[in-house]
Parts: sequence; structure tokens; C-alpha cells
Amino acid sequence: KLIAAKPAQASYLGADTPRTKVEVNTFRMGTTEVTNEMYLQFVKRTGYQPPVSWLKITAEERNQLIAEQQKEDPSWIFEGLHKSKWWDENWKKESIQWGMPPEQALFPVIGVSWKDARAYCRWAGLRLPTEQEWVRAARGDDERHWPFGNEFDRKLVACRTTLPKNL
Repeated sequence: KLIAAKPAQASYLGADTPRTKVEVNTFRMGTTEVTNEMYLQFVKRTGYQPPVSWLKITAEERNQLIAEQQKEDPSWIFEGLHKSKWWDENWKKESIQWGMPPEQALFPVIGVSWKDARAYCRWAGLRLPTEQEWVRAARGDDERHWPFGNEFDRKLVACRTTLPKNL
């Protein structure tokens, strides 16, 4: 109904329009994101793998790492902040330095997978919200179409589809 009523906005609405109505029971949502500091406590207490964004590596060390890896596999690339097989295999080695950047202690943790987030939640006695709970938390209970109201305002969102086309 919404897409039929607003055909000019169909490209914005398509992926965000539920196909069915789901009853969402009362739930609680954290008031902040999980911070690096919070996640660090989890890593320290459980021995869980830290995010690869905490890797401490200089440009020279990175170039040396790439050169070493490419000797065995010329197509190997350093995936930066993306979790990779290399990080899975090497994060515990003494030669690898990692740590949470202290100046980012209160920033939201990044570079964690759904599996990592779920492990954190279990450790903290929490759970991840369902998709419907997440949507309800973002949109509220008044059936608005977007968190900021019923009319789309591209200035209020940061999304590829809302960027000016003439750049």
C-alpha cells in the first residue's frame, strides 16, 4: 500500500517495507552501543579474539607482511580492517601486537561479526535484538515510515542511495 501511495519513493521503500505484520512483545534495548572498552573486558576475561581493527601495525610492517604472504600466494591481499583468515590464524602470536586504542575507548566497537556480537551478548547476559525489535526500536510504535517521520528527508540519512547523483 505504501509503495502504491508513493511510487516516486519506491526505490527507497522496497527493502524497508515488511511483507507481513509481526507482533513484537515488550523488550529492552541497551541505551548505547557496545563500546571498545566494554568489548575489551570481554576479550580479556574470555580470551576471545579481538577485532582486527585493534591490530597495531606500521606501514612498514604491513608492507613486509604483504611481501611475505605473497611469496606463497601472489594473489594474497591485506584486508585491513576486515576480519580475515590471516587474522584468525595469527592474532595470538607473540610477534603480533594488538590493543584497543585508548582514545577510542568510548567509541562503538567495529569489525565484529554477528557471531562475535552474539558471543559478547551471551557473556554479558544479553541477547541481540531480532530484526523486528531493531526496526521497532528505530521507528517507534507510531507506525511512522522512517525514524524521523513519514516523509523521506535525504538530509537525515547517510546512505549510498541518498547521495547526490551528479558527484
